[in-house]
Amino acid sequence: MQNLKAELAQAIDEATWDCLMPHAKRDFIIFVTQELDLLDVGMAIARDDVVSV
Repeated sequence: MQNLKAELAQAIDEATWDCLMPHAKRDFIIFVTQELDLLDVGMAIARDDVVSV
């Protein structure tokens, strides 16, 4: 899981709405509140942690 965490950390970046539009059209955007750590959320999704996600 450490490699996955490192890969996710490397992949996190800001995106413009132009980049997100194809995903929005498929209703496949996940919004994460500022109170949560995006990397932790990504790891929970990758682990299929249904209690947290």
